[in-house]
Amino acid sequence: MSEAHCFSPCCSNAPIIYCDCADSFTFICEEHAIPHCESEGLHHYSKIFTKINEESRNSAIETVYYLEAELEKIRSTILQESSSLITHIQQVTENALNNLKMCDEQLKEIISQISQMNEINNSKPLGFAESLLKIKPEEMCKVREKKLPKLYLNKISQNAVERLFRLDSLEKICQGFTQKRSGVYKDSLPMKTNTIKFVWSCSGKKISYFDAESQNAYQVDITNVDQNLDQYGSKCLLPDGSLFYYGNGAHFIITASNEIKEITMLSECLNGCSVYFDGFVYALAGSPPCSQKYNLSTSEWTNLATFPINGIYSSCALYEDFIFVGGRDSTKAVYYDIINNSYSEIPLTLGTMTSKTFLVRKESIFLLEFSKQIYECKGDFNSWVSIGTCENVDGNAPVIGYSVHHKKKIYFVNYYGIYAFDLIKKNVEQVKTLPDSSSTNWT
Repeated sequence: MSEAHCFSPCCSNAPIIYCDCADSFTFICEEHAIPHCESEGLHHYSKIFTKINEESRNSAIETVYYLEAELEKIRSTILQESSSLITHIQQVTENALNNLKMCDEQLKEIISQISQMNEINNSKPLGFAESLLKIKPEEMCKVREKKLPKLYLNKISQNAVERLFRLDSLEKICQGFTQKRSGVYKDSLPMKTNTIKFVWSCSGKKISYFDAESQNAYQVDITNVDQNLDQYGSKCLLPDGSLFYYGNGAHFIITASNEIKEITMLSECLNGCSVYFDGFVYALAGSPPCSQKYNLSTSEWTNLATFPINGIYSSCALYEDFIFVGGRDSTKAVYYDIINNSYSEIPLTLGTMTSKTFLVRKESIFLLEFSKQIYECKGDFNSWVSIGTCENVDGNAPVIGYSVHHKKKIYFVNYYGIYAFDLIKKNVEQVKTLPDSSSTNWT
């Protein structure tokens, strides 16, 4: 190579090389070497580029050697990491299988405890215990959290992983069957008052019902009760269709055939709200603040933990083993733990007005705020997320608070009408306009 310029007039200062076939120090570039050297002999052209090819080949060989060395480093690293990974997999697999054996022993112990309680109670074997012995663990457990990567599942069956990491939930399920609740051992989910119907009003000598199945609102005249019924009295439909009512001056159970069974009140606790759970009516949030439960089998009352807040609470909603309480005049809201007989306040700061009505389905808890916002509980009972509004609800607030879940909708009532909250569309529509207490016209 040289820094001189190519003698060719068509060259634009390209890098040049020296051709020894020129008469004197004649420089040409690679582009013009061919025509120049052909006039002097092809061997000169070949000689020039033989040197260039040798340099390129040497450079390529060096590159290949470098790449081979790098590949060897990568190969060595992969082998080392693979060996460590295989060792780790084997260790995790062994630990998981050992834990699985321990899980099986604990499961057998749980089943044994359930069987022993059946003998103590001198009752029928619990359907849960019988089915537990028949079904496979993977059929009763759903994987909430995969703590092992899929790679490990080649060594551990998915069934084993599910049984291993869902044992805590299985124990929680079994706890509901091994713990004595209000003198009754449960063998099924708590029965709700009625899946398709609620009583929204008791006033004078009339009881007003709404049936979500037929979309029919109707009134029933009660003539065999001396006292007038109180609009604010606590009302609770029972599984057999009977109505549990206690209010100012009237306390009774009225059957589906309008037969009256008087009940004696434990205290002067009036109004409030009530809900049925596992053979008992829980009467909460009355005035003055009180809580009690009524045993439908023995007709006996039992005092519960004192309701922690003053005010009239007209909304009661059962969710699992908890009763959520809100409604009219409720600047705050609480939930009652049936198992532990205790109240906890829900620190709701979702609205500035009063009235918090709880709407419940099996999978979720909803809150209808005075501000006509609808919230859904996310995670624990202190986490609520707005999911929609109900601006088309007449009046200031849906204050009565009675609700029922049916076919992807939650029906509730205020003093102006009956409404349906669509769980899919997240909106509210009115299904009935309520008449006054003396009217029989239902629209």
